[in-house]
Amino acid sequence: MTLNEKYNERLQLIEDTIALKPTDRVVNAIRVNYWPYLEYGMTLADALRDYDRGNECFIRFHKEFDPDVASMCSANAPSKVYEISGLKTVRWPGDPQGLDENAPYQFIEYETLLEDEYDEYLDNPIQFALGKFIPRTCDIFEPLVNLDWFGMCTRITGAVDAFSSPAMLEMYKKFEKIAEVKADFAAHSAALKQALIGMGYPFISGTGSSTAFDMLADSLRCTMGFFADLIIQPENVTKTLDRFVEMHIKSSLMQCKMTGCKYAWVMLHKAFDGFISDETYRDQYWPYLKKWALAMIDNGLIPVLFTEGPYTSRLKYLAELPEGKALIHFEEVDFKEAKKILGGKSCMMGGFPNQLLMFGTPQQVSDKAKEVMDIMCPDGGYMFGMGASIDHAPRANMEALFQTVKDYGKYR
Repeated sequence: MTLNEKYNERLQLIEDTIALKPTDRVVNAIRVNYWPYLEYGMTLADALRDYDRGNECFIRFHKEFDPDVASMCSANAPSKVYEISGLKTVRWPGDPQGLDENAPYQFIEYETLLEDEYDEYLDNPIQFALGKFIPRTCDIFEPLVNLDWFGMCTRITGAVDAFSSPAMLEMYKKFEKIAEVKADFAAHSAALKQALIGMGYPFISGTGSSTAFDMLADSLRCTMGFFADLIIQPENVTKTLDRFVEMHIKSSLMQCKMTGCKYAWVMLHKAFDGFISDETYRDQYWPYLKKWALAMIDNGLIPVLFTEGPYTSRLKYLAELPEGKALIHFEEVDFKEAKKILGGKSCMMGGFPNQLLMFGTPQQVSDKAKEVMDIMCPDGGYMFGMGASIDHAPRANMEALFQTVKDYGKYR
């Protein structure tokens, strides 16, 4: 079989599985994140700088383990961009503040929309974003704080004057350097993607997003501020979520069009069991997530709901999605309940515990994989995968997992 035939066979297997059509085996959708770097001798900090070596690590992984879907590091970007821009919301492996070279990204939450600024944001979101939100997240944007908005609209050369100040010119110089770094990184990313496709591995990822609830809670109000808002000023929360869901839909459609990827991913950060009440999920999380998912389906795309954290109590809502049109990725779930409620309705993926892969024995890993497939494989509609992409795991456990899926992953 040629590599092109292998690619088409895998792609058809994936599409048939998502559409809940009969197939002869389970899709091996085990995806890796940092694991190839660490396994083949790179630090995570190295991977943010040496793109050639990083690409070689991922090509080597696919040659050795031969999954059905392609993996690229989802949390990778040029560290030089972070340094030049003065990014405040993230720390990265080997950053100038001294984070360890193999430490994962650290996301820093703080209020970028203050509790009394909802009206200002809702009245003029663009001015708020440029004048407050962006400068609060990146040092490079500090000149925007002093823009004379009234002067730009009322003086003949107001806009020219505002955007040609010495501070703005210095900002442009930094952006020129950033553009060079990003272009180099983008070229290497595109080369890796084409190499993996040429080796016969389809991609089921390529876009990523947050749902309306998480957009507000993660990026603007921070978790604690947002949860207080749910009680103290729910009207402003609702107004903002109503706006964000439309932005979410437009952004995802645009990303899919630009990349040519028909899988629209959404990462669900704050919806897991016990973190928010069922009432809050029902009234303020699910309606916006469902609206986005239906919009993706209406546009011929496949929404992929990445349910971070335990998600068993939310299964009843996921069952409302149209049959055979969505892919539900679980980090942690009661497999028997998931099969009972969503079997024959939506394709499911993932759920294998990363902790077991990291700390168990090869036999324990193999036994658990068989247990999962015994529950999920009958009648199809399941792609074998991890609860999250793999960063750390002994090689012996990885080999045991891949071999078990290959040997045991037949639909029965």
